[in-house]
Amino acid sequence: MTDLRPRPTEFPLTMPNQPLQSRIARVRAGTTSHVWRKLFVLGASVLLTLWTTREMYEVLAVSGMTLLEWVLLFVFAINISWICFAFVNATIGFACAVTP
Repeated sequence: MTDLRPRPTEFPLTMPNQPLQSRIARVRAGTTSHVWRKLFVLGASVLLTLWTTREMYEVLAVSGMTLLEWVLLFVFAINISWICFAFVNATIGFACAVTP
């Protein structure tokens, strides 16, 4: 019969001592702020969210909007904003990884 254990056998490793009190200061020449990148991602996400929410409004407002449809549109806008933010981040990350 096989030896079935709930977890693997422990093999402790030695850890070298590291000086954690002092940190080597690194000054990188030419560091710039990346605020414009964050604003671009946020702006693109907001625009995409507004566009998709407008499209959903057009779908729901065929014969007038009821209270339940307004609630549905509000929840849709919240959910689609996270999806748009992730989509914009992934698209920009993919584009930056592909270009040299």
